[in-house]
Amino acid sequence: MRIERVVDAAAVHLAADLFDGPPLAVPTAQFLAQPGHHLLFTYHGERAVGMISGVETTHPDKHQVRRWNSWHRFTTLALAALAILAICAAEATSTEQTEDQDMIRLTVNEIRRLINVFRDQPARSTSYRLHWSGWRRQHQARAKRAHYARRLTLELQP
Repeated sequence: MRIERVVDAAAVHLAADLFDGPPLAVPTAQFLAQPGHHLLFTYHGERAVGMISGVETTHPDKHQVRRWNSWHRFTTLALAALAILAICAAEATSTEQTEDQDMIRLTVNEIRRLINVFRDQPARSTSYRLHWSGWRRQHQARAKRAHYARRLTLELQP
């Protein structure tokens, strides 16, 4: 698995299934030509399996203008980290054996939270952290079911 920055429109058109609709030639070329626009693909073998894009913005009243190189480095690392989390979430859902209705799938935010908790607060046990994550996912699944039931009830009322 590798992550690469896309600079060629042909690569974008080869990975058209990653987008909501087919990428258009002119807007794709314009996006890739801008130095502040970034498009990263995640490849599994030779097949693109993930995509993330970003646009750099600066404000004259913010400190980022003074330190362009460090801000650019931070933005690129943040995009790469988000892509890696998306890969972890996709692999976690693809390796699940059965669809467990009592728990939502691992999300990018939950994986990020678990990584931060294990890194920042290693004093508590691993089983405690995983139990807490499981409880949160079960609670979110219950809330999701209740939300859908309520909306269905409201839609069926005359």
